Amino acid sequence: MSQSTGPAELVCILDRSGSMEPLRADAVGGFNVFLDAQKAVPGEARLSVVLFDTEVETPHDRTPLASVAPFAPADFVPRGGTALYDAVGDALYRLHSRIAETRAENRPERVVVAILTDGEENSSTRYSRTQIADAIAARRAEGWEFTFLAANQDAVLAAEAIGIAREDAFSFEATPAGARGAMFSMAEDVTLKRTRARS
Repeated sequence: MSQSTGPAELVCILDRSGSMEPLRADAVGGFNVFLDAQKAVPGEARLSVVLFDTEVETPHDRTPLASVAPFAPADFVPRGGTALYDAVGDALYRLHSRIAETRAENRPERVVVAILTDGEENSSTRYSRTQIADAIAARRAEGWEFTFLAANQDAVLAAEAIGIAREDAFSFEATPAGARGAMFSMAEDVTLKRTRARS
């Protein structure tokens, strides 16, 4: 089995808008599967978790992975709209600034950002699609990697619209089974990005 080759920064950006209510239990269980999978990968890692609806919250901000507790149902309560751009913008700018302030020898070797949404952007007030696409392009140029999972839309087109490559985009059905499968796919893809050899 491949192993992590250096410290990693992981960012998990999860949609908890009102339309996620029927998928709530599966989203919670799926996140916990993702968390267990990442804890099983050898190597140091920090995890940021960003939850978004009309508002954006960050219950974990660069928390050592081993210290992140599994979600309980009360940790994921769907509500409101879909401020996808605000969530992604907040996460990228905050992490980029924090890394820039870190001594070079202590910076992560890999940064992997996973985004899961069940609907299209409809509530952001601070960032536009163009700003997010520019930010993602800049971070990809620095070696950051992205995974984008979307329900009820063409995930490839939605990902490409914000600068994420089509091979990093996955569609899923907005059903309990679809949500569980999406979280499993996210866990697998993030693990792959953490452990594969650099080209």
